[in-house]
Amino acid sequence: MGHADPLDGVGAPGGLVGRRYLGWTFSPYNHTKTMTMAMTLRLARELEGSAVTANVIYPGHGHTPMNKATSIGAFPLLYRPIAPLLLKVVAPLLLSNISKPARSSIYAASSAELKGVTGVYVDDKCRRRPLPGSALDPANQQAVWDLCVRLSRG
Repeated sequence: MGHADPLDGVGAPGGLVGRRYLGWTFSPYNHTKTMTMAMTLRLARELEGSAVTANVIYPGHGHTPMNKATSIGAFPLLYRPIAPLLLKVVAPLLLSNISKPARSSIYAASSAELKGVTGVYVDDKCRRRPLPGSALDPANQQAVWDLCVRLSRG
């Protein structure tokens, strides 16, 4: 017997959690990133009053071993015919080496500007940026939090 989809029945229909996507865009990837942002903001609220901070840090694109090992099947159907070109030619030319994407994380962990700051988004140029509305929605934050709690309890 198969396992139930952990996203079934969580969140409002068509909301952040539980939405279904067509297979021609990178929407599932972007959806997951938005869920991570919502979870981080909910965690930041949970940690209020402590010395621990939780922020969303965007490292940018890096030519990492994970990217290098991406299979053509991981691409949306529309992109699969050009996936080999993207993986073998475009990615090495346009994606940074691993040290550049590490900068924003190092900045966030060591910057005096962010000491004690929680619940913010820092981009790959080490600038604070607004978060998307769907990540700011308290109902979405709570839905992702509740899902994580449920999954952690087995």
